[in-house]
Amino acid sequence: MEKSLTAKRKSGRNVKSSKLNKKSVMHMQKRDGRVVPFDDQKIYQAIYRAFIAVREKDGVQSNLVSKKVVSTIKNLYENKIPEVEEIQNIIINTLNEEGFQDVAYAYTEYRQKRQEIREAKYFLLYQDVRTILTENALKVLESRYLRKDQSGKIIKTPQQLFRRI
Repeated sequence: MEKSLTAKRKSGRNVKSSKLNKKSVMHMQKRDGRVVPFDDQKIYQAIYRAFIAVREKDGVQSNLVSKKVVSTIKNLYENKIPEVEEIQNIIINTLNEEGFQDVAYAYTEYRQKRQEIREAKYFLLYQDVRTILTENALKVLESRYLRKDQSGKIIKTPQQLFRRI
């Protein structure tokens, strides 16, 4: 970075890099523990979808709210890695502060539904599916849905089927 500043000075422009002056969050942590690049566009899309669910399309308002959310995240998590849940809490708080309680409620409802889906998926993927499914259900899975090799031998388990879905 020092070389780029020196090169700018030599080129006659005495401009500091915006990366040095700007607070930034470079990464975020997903629920599964992975650390991925922070993408403020995803925040805009989530807020925009929440607006669409409750109101007519309102790109201007969702853009303003998303900018405020990103600014809040950058202020609170400078040199830190925020988690998804923390980011979602900031989105809900900002929507409420800006007077969009109906949108915040819709966003919260969506978030709860997604949590239920994640829990159901976890239950299906990490439990022994054979003990949950009836014998008849297993027969249907084997005859219609489980992958088989050329000789007709089953090569995928019900757990692998559910992971594939």
